[in-house]
Formats: sequence, structure tokens, C-alpha cells
Amino acid sequence: MQQHSGDVTFAHVQPVGTVLRRGDEFAAIETIKVDVSLPAPVAGAVAEVNAVLDATPETVNLDPYETGWLAVMDATSWEGERAALLDADGYFAVMKERAESAAAS
Repeated sequence: MQQHSGDVTFAHVQPVGTVLRRGDEFAAIETIKVDVSLPAPVAGAVAEVNAVLDATPETVNLDPYETGWLAVMDATSWEGERAALLDADGYFAVMKERAESAAAS
């Protein structure tokens, strides 16, 4: 999806302390071509936001697994929700399907 959407030009994460249900928007990312709303993977509170993204949002594309992280959440129902989380390959498959579906419409 990154290759088709372009580099991230803006990333906004809900502020620290924001309480979210699973599926609520916890972040919004803008690229040259698309705006994407990212759902919270689990219920909980935003505990930390990556300040690096304020000055260099493209870090999400360049190093998503290290310096390009978005937020840390304190999960309220970790044991009950962690089984529904996807690994990187599973998440990529879901995002690829969504991007292809959006491109077809």
C-alpha cells in the first residue's frame, strides 16, 4: 500500500490519555494520494505518542518497525483481545486487500 499511496506527509495520533475502544480511530495518516484512518487494535488508553512524527512523518514509511512507530497503548483487555491481533504478514494481507478494493471502485 505504501508504494501506491506515497510517502506519509502528516501523521496525527490521539493524545496521551485518550481512552479508546477497539476500532476507534487512534491515528490518521495523510500521504500525497490518500488519507487513512487507523483503528485502535485494542481497547485502552494512549500511553505514549511518537514525537519524532511531528517533524518527520515520513519515518512511518522509512522505518515502521523501529523509529516510525505511532503510539504505545495501555490495553484494558489484553488477554481477551490479543488473539485477534495480526502479525505483520497478516496485517499486510488485509491492507493489500483494502487498497485493491479501493482502487477498483
